[in-house]
Amino acid sequence: VTVSLNAAATIGNAIRSVLGQSHDNVEYLVIDGGSTDGTLDVIRSFENHIDFWVSERDGGIYEAMNKAVDISRGDWILFLGADDELLDSLHLLLNDLPGTGVLCYGDVLMKHSKRLYNGHFGAFDLAVRNICQQAILYPREVFARRRFESRYRLFADYAFNMTLYASKAVRFEYRRVTVAIYNDAGASTAHSTDPAFLADRHSLVRQHFCVPIYLAYRVSHALTRLRRRIFPPAIGYAPSIE
Repeated sequence: VTVSLNAAATIGNAIRSVLGQSHDNVEYLVIDGGSTDGTLDVIRSFENHIDFWVSERDGGIYEAMNKAVDISRGDWILFLGADDELLDSLHLLLNDLPGTGVLCYGDVLMKHSKRLYNGHFGAFDLAVRNICQQAILYPREVFARRRFESRYRLFADYAFNMTLYASKAVRFEYRRVTVAIYNDAGASTAHSTDPAFLADRHSLVRQHFCVPIYLAYRVSHALTRLRRRIFPPAIGYAPSIE
């Protein structure tokens, strides 16, 4: 799934990266939020290779993703940003993967900082930072009873991942595979804000993790805030929030 809004300069590369997968059993959906910059012309140029696309105003990234979940028919769902590129990785992620009960994730290459993000995530790792969504294959069953919380403007996937991890209904399985090239100067950089998520973040961590993990998270959070006051982060700091 790719969601887009005024992404004419980049969405063509995103689409080509999906169409170029070695794994050919792929349903591709593009959900556009009503672009006015030529994005629709780019999408139309590929429409014979896109299974479904629509352009209409929506309530933001996660409302568009929830719409895509309702439309999609695949067993697994991966969300690729309109300014990101999927490497030829689906066949590697899906290799020997059981049919149900596993959320599979790998790494992403940060386009501007040229670093890899970010290996295996345990409970503490997920409490302090998110898995990059462009590296995650969600099994369809995780959407049977829940959706992304669209009031979180940038980090609804982080809240969703914490909920899944705590539920133990799905096993998180890491593969040492570079899944995508992530645009770390895009919407979800450290300079973007999500006030609703920031207001809820401490309570989300407390709700979904045990007391020792929560206390360790609070210490890490305090140290991170202090470090940022001394050394402000550059663009491209991380595809998540710390």
